[in-house]
Amino acid sequence: MIGIIHAFASIAQGGVAGAPSISAGIAEALVTTAFGLFVAIPAACMFNILTHRLHQLALEMENVASELHDLFAEQATGHLAG
Repeated sequence: MIGIIHAFASIAQGGVAGAPSISAGIAEALVTTAFGLFVAIPAACMFNILTHRLHQLALEMENVASELHDLFAEQATGHLAG
């Protein structure tokens, strides 16, 4: 963002939108974008991995809870019948 601001500032100072006057600002903006992608891509990958793992854990917890419910129900009916 700062690079684009510098590019437009140089256009405003020079009055001409030539390549030499704006190339430094555009280069700065591209470097900033590259660093942003360098951070964002691994962060998005880790988010997807951790979200998938969280869904797996939630499913496992639901399965264990269901098994415990069935076990307690079986024990309760077994004690009542016996």
